[in-house]
Amino acid sequence: MAITDSNRICIKEDLNFLEYPNWVVSNRDTSKNSDTQQVQKVVFQQDNGFYEMKSSEGLPGRFDKVVLYYLIYKMQGNSIKSPEVITTRYEIAKNVLFQDKNFSKTKYDRIMLALKRWKAIYIKFEGIFFERDNHTIKYFSIIDFVSLDKKTNQLSIKFNDQYMKQLEESNFYRMINFHEYKKLTRPAAARLYEILMKEFIQTNLWCVDVMALGEKLTLEKRSYPSHIIGSVVPALEEINKNSTMCIEFDYDKKRLLCIFKKN
Repeated sequence: MAITDSNRICIKEDLNFLEYPNWVVSNRDTSKNSDTQQVQKVVFQQDNGFYEMKSSEGLPGRFDKVVLYYLIYKMQGNSIKSPEVITTRYEIAKNVLFQDKNFSKTKYDRIMLALKRWKAIYIKFEGIFFERDNHTIKYFSIIDFVSLDKKTNQLSIKFNDQYMKQLEESNFYRMINFHEYKKLTRPAAARLYEILMKEFIQTNLWCVDVMALGEKLTLEKRSYPSHIIGSVVPALEEINKNSTMCIEFDYDKKRLLCIFKKN
């Protein structure tokens, strides 16, 4: 069943995964492992620890995150609690590629690449995962197993038990509207939406250093303030157009400060 405009589907997302993203707007560091496979990684350094995600299949992007959110929606909406999702590539496509009417083999292959990336990604929180008024160490995988039956086209996806337990039991979370999120076609808009959902929990004003914002957006490290603002302005326009959020934005050039105000 396709998710339509009349549905308001919300997904429970742990705030740690909004603060420290499990996907990227643009890739950063690439290195080689001992098997000469390309390993991509992103690291966020903090005073009390660091966050790292890495993958040998390429770090997930905006499309991959929409696929993941759809699968989590199916998981969280299932009355029988199980870490396994049974679906088809067609069902995923019609809910993720909602602007398309025909789905080619190329698009089905792209869905399988998304699953391959979520299977390969490894996430590490070293002393900065926040829960129960404390910061802890956490290591996560997201998907443990993917199986596609070529005869029946049935697609079986088994999520990592600890990852799903974290989402289900977290008291430090935000509800993400999947219908709004999937309409944010600009990667920077999708990532900024996640950031603002976290920041505007208890306040209507958020000020952040422009370079710190660029890092949160996972933009290239070599980005200049003008490049970051050039991504933020159209991203925010898309958010205001396609979501229930109404955000004003200002930039203080002297202090290099980005100012977001929720109306």
